[in-house]
Amino acid sequence: MTTTLNPKLLDFVVAPSTGEGSLKPLSGTVVEVYGPDSVLVEVSDENGVARDFVTVPAHDAKVVWESVSRKPAQESGKDAQTLLEEGVLLLQNGLPASARNRFAKSFGLDPNCARILLNSTLELAKKGAFDSALFILRLIVELKPGYQLARENSR
Repeated sequence: MTTTLNPKLLDFVVAPSTGEGSLKPLSGTVVEVYGPDSVLVEVSDENGVARDFVTVPAHDAKVVWESVSRKPAQESGKDAQTLLEEGVLLLQNGLPASARNRFAKSFGLDPNCARILLNSTLELAKKGAFDSALFILRLIVELKPGYQLARENSR
C-alpha cells in the first residue's frame, strides 16, 4: 500500500481514536510518514494549539483538507468559503502569510467573508484567546481597511 499523505505540505486528517481514553475521532496535521503503513499526526485542540502526537495506521487516516500547495492550478476555481476555510487552517498551522493570501482572495470573491472571519474572532475572545483574536482583527483591517466594525474592534 502506498500513502498519498504529505507531511511536508500540512495535510489535515481525521482518524479513529487510538483508544487512549477517548472514543471520539482525533484530528490533526500529518507531520511525518513512517513508510507505507503509518503516519505521525500532531493533534490540536479547538484553538489549533498542539496537544499531542499520535501514530495512526495510514489506511485509517482520512484526508479532510489536502494541502493547497500540491494543487496550485486549481486554486483559481475555488469559492470564497473554501478559501476562507483554508486560510483558517493555515493560520492554525502557523502559516500567516499563506493564510493572508487565502483571506484576500476570499474577500475579493465575497466581501461577506470578512464578516464571517470577524465573527470567529468573537468566539476566540470568548475562549480567552485574545492575542489570536486581535491578530485576526488586524489582518481583516489590513485586507479591508474600510470595514469599520473590524477597525473599531482591533483597537
